[in-house]
Amino acid sequence: MNVLGYLGFTLVKNKFENLGAINTYSFLLESAEIPKDGVWIGGNGDGSYMLPNDLLNQCNKALSPGVGEVIDFEIDLLNRGFEVYAADGNIKILPFIPGEFLDHFHFLNKNLSLENDENSTNFNSWVSSCISKEENYVLQIDIEGFEHVVIPQFVAEFHNLPKILVLELHNFHFLFRNDYLGHFHRNTLNIVFEKYQLYFHKVNELAGFIHSNAGKIPKAIELTFILG
Repeated sequence: MNVLGYLGFTLVKNKFENLGAINTYSFLLESAEIPKDGVWIGGNGDGSYMLPNDLLNQCNKALSPGVGEVIDFEIDLLNRGFEVYAADGNIKILPFIPGEFLDHFHFLNKNLSLENDENSTNFNSWVSSCISKEENYVLQIDIEGFEHVVIPQFVAEFHNLPKILVLELHNFHFLFRNDYLGHFHRNTLNIVFEKYQLYFHKVNELAGFIHSNAGKIPKAIELTFILG
């Protein structure tokens, strides 16, 4: 389900006549330089993310909602000795996982949202079921736009936030709309920046671009945050 349909929005056409966030988030329109202490997890293509190596070594558990059909990120962390918890209700068969990792890969075949029903599980409740109160962990989210639904409540209210938050931010071009839809999507980053520092960001070129009077705006970007 598309997140806009979930929220009751109907987007007739993309208009970017008033760019309300251009001064705040325009620095994200181009990828950042690679940090000296960074390490690519999941290769260096789609589905890979740049993480701070020192802080990563302080964690031993990773949560990955929205695994999809490419799990190189999760396999890399399993190779590092992580326990990995994943969730995705849109895939029928998981990609191949080497046998030595099967006891350390925990999968829930449901989507994550704000509610509990046959096909979905409450995001905060799922995270609570995977970690202890004081545990250091990585949270990587790629849930096709629903991050704008679950992240604001999670970051604002959850008792033990991840040391590293990795976010595939969909509908990024909506941040530059000067209307309610723009405000809704900017709110996700506004709340994250209250608790986190941006470590690295990269434009997801495979997701495509919107061409506007402000230039070329990516539809999705990949962000790595560190707590504090």
